Amino acid sequence: MERLTKYDSAEYLEDEAMIMAYLKMAIETGDAAHIADCCATAAKARIVNQLAEHTGLGRAAICEVILDLGGTKPNDATVAKIAEAMSAPLQAVV
Repeated sequence: MERLTKYDSAEYLEDEAMIMAYLKMAIETGDAAHIADCCATAAKARIVNQLAEHTGLGRAAICEVILDLGGTKPNDATVAKIAEAMSAPLQAVV
């Protein structure tokens, strides 16, 4: 049996142009709750993009950790790089 994984749109918003197009489409719906959800997703996508740039890690690795999409235990080195990029000593995270 195939295992399903979590879905988060933030994983697919790879750059600022995509984020802005996503938000524009949300605003066009006129649905305040939908717009709020999309704003939260856009914020997560921006964090993923910034962490990828700062750590040199791929977006997929970061998504697995901060969006909990991997379904497996994250690599300790990946977690350490993300914690360092967020100025959080690993001892405070673990």
